[in-house]
Amino acid sequence: VDGNVVFSLNEEVTGMKANEIYNRLYSAISAITTDANQKNSRIALVNKEKHVIAAKCIEWLVFSNSFMSLDRTELTYTIIAECDDNKANVTISRINYNYEQGRVTGFKDSAEKLISDKESINSKGKLNRLNAKFRIKTIDRMDEIFNNIKLALNNK
Repeated sequence: VDGNVVFSLNEEVTGMKANEIYNRLYSAISAITTDANQKNSRIALVNKEKHVIAAKCIEWLVFSNSFMSLDRTELTYTIIAECDDNKANVTISRINYNYEQGRVTGFKDSAEKLISDKESINSKGKLNRLNAKFRIKTIDRMDEIFNNIKLALNNK
């Protein structure tokens, strides 16, 4: 969206009022911010009257974990949930990475410079090797978050 990497979920929830959707999303997002991989994540802003929730998440995104090595990055992102009668709109944006903190090989970068189509797909239409793990794991994580939100919304 406008040059930014944004993941969106627009979910129809037939027969459910905005307040109930808000309560379910609040619970789901709260669970995300208290997950074991989270670091200082929190729900940063709520507006119960307008049915809006904003959360700032900082977590470990693990690429590989074995007996001898751990390859991971600190992933930060913002979740914004807006609720109306019969629908929920959730976006995840402002995605940033802090890879190998404190090491010479470490770097900080945004999703726009690391996982966007422009940066991560080569002229042959294949993923660049250096960006692939960031793109694949980020998409997997966003899918996991959205699946948890869908479960919370559709759980009777």
